[in-house]
Amino acid sequence: MGWLGGSTKDKSAYHMTEEDFKMVKINHTATLNLLSSAFELCNKKCVNTSGDVDAVTRIEGICIDKCLAKFFVMMPKINEICQEHQQRNAK
Repeated sequence: MGWLGGSTKDKSAYHMTEEDFKMVKINHTATLNLLSSAFELCNKKCVNTSGDVDAVTRIEGICIDKCLAKFFVMMPKINEICQEHQQRNAK
């Protein structure tokens, strides 16, 4: 079952062209990659890997939360810059 309850194989349920569907899929993959990278960077910044503790401490968790929050605050600006760059290159 796909997003919004429709079949992932039935693209017509979303009233999208094949090209629209491909773009959504590309954007979805890019977003997942970006989130994964952000979490990895915040994890490296915040989590002490030199100790024997397997769990994230409270302080490390707060650090990760703040790091990811900054990332999400910056996302609209990053998207704006990327769109401007694409528009300049399309001309």
